Amino acid sequence: MLKAKEMEPYKGGPSGLTGTYIGPGKNATLGKYYFKKGVEVKLHTHRGEQISHLLRGKLRIFVNEKEFIVSEGESYLIPAGLEHRMEALEDTVSVDVWSPAL
Repeated sequence: MLKAKEMEPYKGGPSGLTGTYIGPGKNATLGKYYFKKGVEVKLHTHRGEQISHLLRGKLRIFVNEKEFIVSEGESYLIPAGLEHRMEALEDTVSVDVWSPAL
């Protein structure tokens, strides 16, 4: 079992995006991410689905170039293999799960 203080720091994202994650586990990866207002995450895909919940803030998400706004208290799912990108409209905190594990 891992506790939050044992989570690994997230590396490799754009400036203004930080976080921690547990994984990869056998079937999933769990992350908590902090987006500074204005940070943009470039177009990318995952081999598995992504389910995310915003604890605070607001994101503009583009999935196959269709735009969605997700706000504090809301959740979203991005199916496996779909291209997506995002922009933080406010300082944002999200909890994210990927399955299968990243």
